[in-house]
Amino acid sequence: VSVVDGKVKLKWQVDSIAYIPFYLISRSSDGIDFSILDTLEGNSDTILYYTDNTSRYFSSSQFYYIEPLDSCLNVGEPSNTSNSILSNVSSIKDGEAIIEWNEYAKMDSMLGYNVFRVIDTLIYPNPIAELLPNQFTYTDYYGNSVPLSSRVGYFVEAYGYFNDNILTPDTARSNVNYLAKATNLFMPSGFKPLGNVNSIFKPIYTGIKNTNYSFKIYNKWGILLFESLQPIVGWDGTYKDKLVAADSYVYIVEYETLNGKKKRNNGVFFVLY
Repeated sequence: VSVVDGKVKLKWQVDSIAYIPFYLISRSSDGIDFSILDTLEGNSDTILYYTDNTSRYFSSSQFYYIEPLDSCLNVGEPSNTSNSILSNVSSIKDGEAIIEWNEYAKMDSMLGYNVFRVIDTLIYPNPIAELLPNQFTYTDYYGNSVPLSSRVGYFVEAYGYFNDNILTPDTARSNVNYLAKATNLFMPSGFKPLGNVNSIFKPIYTGIKNTNYSFKIYNKWGILLFESLQPIVGWDGTYKDKLVAADSYVYIVEYETLNGKKKRNNGVFFVLY
């Protein structure tokens, strides 16, 4: 059982000798009360797949089992019960994410868990952590690896073996859960263009989009001295390739939060030498 692209994918193996006309697929949100989800027509394949498009995998772990039906619609022995992995992501400070998940106890020989990081929609090709079967939490210190404006998400992949004829390790994948990053924007009260520290004037921020962004600097006469449409680009204190005078200036920042809310900040700061 894996969660892929917002859907729950089921995979099971059947005896290569027997032909099974139909399968009953049952689902439960608590592992106790099951109801029939669907009926699938069988074929000659030994590995079969089914996609559950209506699962609420994001609110609780989902449990499944498969039952074969013969040509007279008699129900055979059910499969083992398997469940999806539900991951949760939280944070106590910027640059750190705590990933937690429920145990995946359905494999006959469990090898461990891999933790993957997702930046916006890009999945890192390799896991950021490889953990033991009895570990169900991991802290990712992503601050130096992820742009502040990006969404950070995670999913967990259990891997191990079932008692079947498949020689390679099987996997079960959790939902992708994104860290709810608060939008914060702070503007310094001044900066020194020729200083060793704070020689560039720009917002310090978390949780804003790269799009729909505007950062402008004006002098006291309302002349536009600088404009940037990228959050990472700041002002070096020059206008027409010359340093401006030590004085007070006005900034205006317009941006959009990760939730799509548009905001505007403005104020006065000082250029110092």
